[in-house]
Amino acid sequence: MDHRFRLDHARIVYMCLGQFLGSLRLFLYALHAQSSILKNLIQWKGGSFMKKTLLLFVALIVPLTTFSVDASANAIKVLLEGKAISFTDAQPYLDNNEVMIPVRAAADALGMKTVYRGAAKEIELLVPTASIMFKIGDNSAAINGKGPLLFGKNAVLKQGRAFVPLAFFQSVLGLYTSYNADLNEAVIASSAPPIEKELPSQLVEEEVVIGEGTAFPLKGTLTMPREADGPLPAAVLVHGSGPSDRDETVGGYKPFRDIAWGLAEQGIAVLRYEKRTLAHASSFTPEMLAKFTVKEETIDDAIAASRLLKKDERINASQVYVIGHSLGGMMAPRIDAEGGDFAGLVIMAGTTRPLWALIHDQNKASVDTMDDSDPAKAANAAWLADELRKAASIKSMPEEEALGQSVFGVPAYYLRDMDIHDTGELVAASNKPIMVLQGSDDFQVYADKDYVLWQEALKDKPSAVLKLYPGLNHFFVNYSGSGEGTAAEYKIPGSVDPQVIADIASWIANND
Repeated sequence: MDHRFRLDHARIVYMCLGQFLGSLRLFLYALHAQSSILKNLIQWKGGSFMKKTLLLFVALIVPLTTFSVDASANAIKVLLEGKAISFTDAQPYLDNNEVMIPVRAAADALGMKTVYRGAAKEIELLVPTASIMFKIGDNSAAINGKGPLLFGKNAVLKQGRAFVPLAFFQSVLGLYTSYNADLNEAVIASSAPPIEKELPSQLVEEEVVIGEGTAFPLKGTLTMPREADGPLPAAVLVHGSGPSDRDETVGGYKPFRDIAWGLAEQGIAVLRYEKRTLAHASSFTPEMLAKFTVKEETIDDAIAASRLLKKDERINASQVYVIGHSLGGMMAPRIDAEGGDFAGLVIMAGTTRPLWALIHDQNKASVDTMDDSDPAKAANAAWLADELRKAASIKSMPEEEALGQSVFGVPAYYLRDMDIHDTGELVAASNKPIMVLQGSDDFQVYADKDYVLWQEALKDKPSAVLKLYPGLNHFFVNYSGSGEGTAAEYKIPGSVDPQVIADIASWIANND
């Protein structure tokens, strides 16, 4: 047997970044930095670890933590998600071109507890549902007693402080790492950086503010052709769930940047903006969060973005469209009905099903991969069944009851609000042009289930356009290779397929 064991992150990175349906934790739980996940999320299957809990916990903590820069000019700087870790005593050092990093400071930055057992020369790193064990003088680790996971150079004790090589964070924790000798800088991140691109010369971008003068102003970018004749058709891009920047950056992807530039090159102005749960995360009080719904998360700001475009004399106010991805696509009919008043709706990887139904399917798929001999499998299956029964009645749950409950680890109040505003019913009542796009390789929203439901919902609307793209994933990126079919593929930099952008542009032009 190969004891190196391939690391299959199986949707971890996706969950870490809070995107639509990737985990039991939505944006609310990222804000709370809570852990509401299946009881057994480190699974052993066919010689591979599916280390869900570990990376979910680590990467959700990272964006919520701030670090001070070490004062030593000669010290190796270690950046965690772009922020420098502060090493107050023991400093990182080079050992034959391998960066050695103090364990405790790095673990603290990652939100992990460190336990050192001197007699055994053993170190244990703890997160809520996992234990990572390794020894001084050895280069292997075990997670919840299962391993070994090899990480190159041995862990060492130096001046009373334990050090591990930079490779530890990649080989054991599954994070992206790199070292730039010229800058004397090491990087630890959830994924490789997205592909860097320069704004095409024929385009121009300007900074705008959505909701200026309100309690939650949002910085945005308006992308337009440099040479434009007459008022332009335009589109508002609406994110999936989770704290998201204006590019909807996830792992190695920037899908909203790709879409904005691609459409603008074809004569369509595009507005994208920072999401409220990113820009104003620190503003939410417990009282506000208790009654936080998708209206505050997504809908109100998308409506404000629509109104901003319509006031711009360079924009054709009668030709402003919404392009919603994931949760944004699911909410597009409601955004339109509650004040967006768009010329048409583009739904990318959305669904007509309740959110809780997809959360159930996502987690059932995870439980199904567990070995039948593992007693945790039955426990998890029973828990899922209990939550599903609760979810089935959530729409009729009294408001006060919903305030004190959760379903699949998500606030019942949030899910109840979504169920009351049924996407399928809103689509049926709408007379707006609609385009539905779906990737066949999407493992978050299913082509054989959710796309089929769109076909059924739109069968009496002959003008509706539905397109299924072979080989494209949830972000409409064509990927094949290591980690395919899991969130590990999101760690590999990629771009939205140009055909998808061309199809959207053509559809808008035909509705103009």
